[in-house]
Amino acid sequence: MSMHFGEKYYENSNILDKKLENLDSKNSLDSMESKSQDCKKDSKNLQDSNLDSKKNTESNSQNLIEKKQKACIKGLELMQNKRIAIVGDIKNSRVANSNIELLSRFGVDITLVGPPHFLYKTRLKTAHNLQEIIDNVDIIMALRTQTERHNTQIYGSLKDYANRFCITRELLGNRDIIVLHPGPVHRNIDIDDEMLSDTRSKVLKQVQNGVKIRMSVMEFLCKDFTL
Repeated sequence: MSMHFGEKYYENSNILDKKLENLDSKNSLDSMESKSQDCKKDSKNLQDSNLDSKKNTESNSQNLIEKKQKACIKGLELMQNKRIAIVGDIKNSRVANSNIELLSRFGVDITLVGPPHFLYKTRLKTAHNLQEIIDNVDIIMALRTQTERHNTQIYGSLKDYANRFCITRELLGNRDIIVLHPGPVHRNIDIDDEMLSDTRSKVLKQVQNGVKIRMSVMEFLCKDFTL
């Protein structure tokens, strides 16, 4: 009787163990399936998030482009009918000739100012004295005196040139005129020290913007170029 009971207990114990094993196995499978579903949800949420992020980035990029385009158009509109005097060695200046070409297209009124041997024949207005034009301009852009480009001495001294063509605070007085120079500046020859430190002088800003313009042009020209 005792032996029979022991065998029965052992048999029931085995059955119980198998049931527990099956239950553990089922729970494990359910757990794995649940985790798999969670992973799929997380992956889908991440994809949706990346897609939304990409859309937002594209939208922000487009908005930035449109904002820059509007600013550009506004800037070009502001240039219409502005009056600029380009002062100095016009004949030998690449800056002068580039500005003449471009500013004319933007509707800017240009006057060239300098001694006769610094000018060339042109359809543009010319003057040989700053006092002649000072009340009729919004902007003055001085140029560097490029003595190295002249075969003969053009002035007794640069001081003689400065007496007639240097941009000074005394010359401008309280007039609301922007002063420019492409650099490098011959101080007290092209523009005097006082004027360079005046708030109307935008020489440093002009140079900074020149770097950005060059970068933009190079990017535009090279955008379809691949090594």
